[in-house]
Amino acid sequence: RVKLTLWLGFFLRLVNAFVNGFYNLSYDASKDSLGFHLMAVEFSQNLVFFDVFVLTQIYMYILGIFYFITTDSLFLGSALSALGWLASAFILVRIMRILSFKMSNQWRVMLIYALIPTSLMYTSVTLRESFQLLFINLALYAALKIYFHRSIAHWLVLFLAAVGMGVLHGALLASGIFIIVGT
Repeated sequence: RVKLTLWLGFFLRLVNAFVNGFYNLSYDASKDSLGFHLMAVEFSQNLVFFDVFVLTQIYMYILGIFYFITTDSLFLGSALSALGWLASAFILVRIMRILSFKMSNQWRVMLIYALIPTSLMYTSVTLRESFQLLFINLALYAALKIYFHRSIAHWLVLFLAAVGMGVLHGALLASGIFIIVGT
């Protein structure tokens, strides 16, 4: 049931991405998501930084490279966000298994994680939120692997996840540092 709920959440995000990409009817087709899309489209035309490379705009640059490789479709950009959510959901399942959650509790957590309306909206459009979730879950997963399994290799994963968190949102850098220090 956990994986079925996970795939249901992904499917619903793809439906929202389709509606947003082709009909522009999504509630979150706001100026933020459309702004990221339009800046990425402009960047994808020649892959030249506007004035100077700005690290905090890394999401827009990566989205632009994705558009350069594929096509500058709002649907594809939104589907990429849905894939980011899917990866974070799989990591969440692994976190729950490390913590020995009962299957019934894993299902309840995944039901909330997959179907909460704001999550459905923000992780199925061209916003950074799904990738922020991905890096947060990756950092927590790595910290748990270090703590419970004494995994040295996961220190690198934890460090890279914290950097990813910080690049996507400055406030998350503090969280990443907190997780590193706490581990």
